[in-house]
Amino acid sequence: MPETTFTLSPNNPSDAEISSSSGEVQYRVVTTREDKTVTRVFNSAGSVIASLEWGIGSPDRVKYGDEKARSMTEWMKKSPLPFKKYISFTDDQRKEYHWKGLEETQGLELYSEHDHYETAICRFENGDTGSSTDASEAWITLSSHALEIQDLVIVSFLFLEKGKREHHGEKHTTSSANIITSLFRASQA
Repeated sequence: MPETTFTLSPNNPSDAEISSSSGEVQYRVVTTREDKTVTRVFNSAGSVIASLEWGIGSPDRVKYGDEKARSMTEWMKKSPLPFKKYISFTDDQRKEYHWKGLEETQGLELYSEHDHYETAICRFENGDTGSSTDASEAWITLSSHALEIQDLVIVSFLFLEKGKREHHGEKHTTSSANIITSLFRASQA
């Protein structure tokens, strides 16, 4: 099954460009910090395809495509089963996907119900084997199946990776207790 690898540069899910292997910018991620801190994901045409309003003492709010804005815990859900560490979401066809690799030293990987969550359809790889923030670039590899819902995969990755880094102590300019941190805490219980 053919794969496509995208480069995240710099290695920052809140402010970066995501480029194809030919160097074309496919997505731009920009965070503004004014009255509210908001991360917006732009596609190659310059249109906003998703936004994440960072919660300060309240859950982050996600707006994806034409959907109504909703809390992160409504958009992504932690595993209901003990000892199963994943965070899930569904696509517009109601197919379920699981992000695994929630521990600090693991890279996120996405699995699909299509093959009973056996094979990763998306993998995140840091440019350095040490801390997730040591490298200036990182890579996101999508299988042909993940490419079918590419925007959703990229957006869910960015917002989850932002929360993962926040949970594991990476410094951010906000003091918010991000709701995704709650997802991580709950998934590790």
